[in-house]
Amino acid sequence: KTAAFLALERAAGSKHTQKELSDFVEDWAPNLTALTPDRAEIDLRRAAGAIRSITIEQARKSEHIVGDMSASRSAMDQIEAKSADGLPAELLFSVIPYEGLQAQTIQLRVAVLTGGDQPVLRLRWIGEAQLREDLAQEFKQVVAEEVGEAIDLTIGYFTLA
Repeated sequence: KTAAFLALERAAGSKHTQKELSDFVEDWAPNLTALTPDRAEIDLRRAAGAIRSITIEQARKSEHIVGDMSASRSAMDQIEAKSADGLPAELLFSVIPYEGLQAQTIQLRVAVLTGGDQPVLRLRWIGEAQLREDLAQEFKQVVAEEVGEAIDLTIGYFTLA
C-alpha cells in the first residue's frame, strides 16, 4: 500500500476533531479536492478554515394540545452545523492505492456529529467495498500478465487453521 492510501484508510470511517481533520486536509492537499453540496469546488485553504470554525445551532419546539377527551404533545429538535466559510460536503481523494495499479479517485462524504460538547467529524468512504473488489481484479490482471497462463489465479482469503 502507498503512504497516501494508508492515510486514506486511517482517515475514512474514523472520528476526527476539527483540528485533526483540518490537518488531514492540509497534509494531503495535493491529493484532495473539496466540494460543496451542489458539487462546486472549494479552495482547500477555505475548506480547512471552515472545518476549524464550525457553529452548532440548536432549536427546540414543543407543542401541547389539550381537549375534553384527548391530549396531544409533540416536540421537534433541530440541530444544524455550519461554518461561515461553507463546510465541504465531500472530499475527493486521488491516490494510487498500490504500486503498479491505476490511480483512483475516492469519494469521502463529510459528516458532522453534534452529540457532544464539541463537533466531531467523520469521513465516510463511498463505494469502499466495490473499489476493493475492483482493486483485487486489477491486481489479478497485473499478476496474470506477469506469470502468463501457467497458473490459475483465484481471488479470496486464506486462513491457516
